[in-house]
Amino acid sequence: PANIYTENGITTGVGGGICQVSSTLYNAALKANLEITERNPHIYMVAYVPLGRDATVSYGTQDLKFKNNTKWPVKINGLVTSDNKVEFSITGTNENPSLEVVVQSTVIKLIPYETEYIEVNNIPEGSQKLIQKGMNGAVVDTYFIIKKGNEVISNHKLHSTTYKTLPEIIQVGKKK
Repeated sequence: PANIYTENGITTGVGGGICQVSSTLYNAALKANLEITERNPHIYMVAYVPLGRDATVSYGTQDLKFKNNTKWPVKINGLVTSDNKVEFSITGTNENPSLEVVVQSTVIKLIPYETEYIEVNNIPEGSQKLIQKGMNGAVVDTYFIIKKGNEVISNHKLHSTTYKTLPEIIQVGKKK
């Protein structure tokens, strides 16, 4: 069990943390210039990859899919480092060694979260208790750029991602 994102906020569920693996693999596949056939963003922002470069998975509904669009086999290596970070490398025959893949995210708009105050009778008047930490939302455009030296060969938008805000919820005591 670990944190998972739902329409109603953040909760604990089985499989939490799998998205860090899928997001890291997604970025490795992008950098290897493999064809992404399915990618789904998270509802809320994540901190372990740049904005617009996450890939959520949810059994039976959302997946990360890519295909080897090269003429040669590729090998995917994955590991967890001693400081508990996930890493992937994709190796194969480099058909165009002079080309460089750049993935660039641009925040178009930052959406600040709102704070909700809920009065309760079970804590003393004037006291406050943080129930849910707020999270900002954002609109992010992600670009896929192919360069040869300093020359841009290709530049296209991969996708736009909109992350929802998560309100901060604070209980305010009214118990006398």
